[in-house]
Amino acid sequence: MDSTIFALCEEMLPRLRRFARALAGQREPGDALVADLLQDLLDGRIDIASPDSVPVVLFRALAEKADAGAGTVGGPAVPGIAGRFGKLSSAARRALLLVLVEGFGNDEVAEILSVDWREVPGLLDEAQQEIEAQQNARILIIEDEPLIAQHLRMIVQAMGHRVVGVAATRHAAVEAAKAHAPDLLLVDVQLADLSSGIDTLDDITRIVNIPSIFITAYPDRLLTGDQDEPAFLLAKPFDPDIVRAVVSQAIFVGTN
Repeated sequence: MDSTIFALCEEMLPRLRRFARALAGQREPGDALVADLLQDLLDGRIDIASPDSVPVVLFRALAEKADAGAGTVGGPAVPGIAGRFGKLSSAARRALLLVLVEGFGNDEVAEILSVDWREVPGLLDEAQQEIEAQQNARILIIEDEPLIAQHLRMIVQAMGHRVVGVAATRHAAVEAAKAHAPDLLLVDVQLADLSSGIDTLDDITRIVNIPSIFITAYPDRLLTGDQDEPAFLLAKPFDPDIVRAVVSQAIFVGTN
């Protein structure tokens, strides 16, 4: 493989992990798909004609693997992954994530999803309708910046969800999770008491398993494939449309 193309593939890994984790709703099966993809790449089973084609080719191969329910490299398939991806990752939701979160254009989305380019606007409309139909999730915001917390509150309330609390420290977050039994957590990586949002989530998930979205100015640092990384990420500063898409996907996979 050309060294330039190989370097571009390497740069794509955080984005590929983010997309795969969002489809699965869990880190492990998402990262397993990306690991399989890398093995295919190293074995020469993925043909990349030019540097410009790297993103579309890799995301298309990843989407195909999700459809096939691929497992871990050199081992058995992840239990239930085929059914999970097939059921939870509709073309409409994939299209929305590819456009809003990954920044692809409609023509690229059509190629990645193997659909006619004229179908993409309809897929995006369908996904937006699914978002608007979601209501009444109980959301706990764990964020130490009041303006950011208020912005997130406004976005999710406008979606029809209910904010059951805002916590700025590790202890307050754990107590709020115990008291309010939220359906979803929005978690800042660094909190007011200098504690880690990841450690805070560990405390909470020992009590109850709740879907979570991490909010960070440095998302690539949480997309390396390490054990304690989240399934869903929002980058600061965030776009409200991206927040809506990621919150909707997290709630969807968390309730199916």
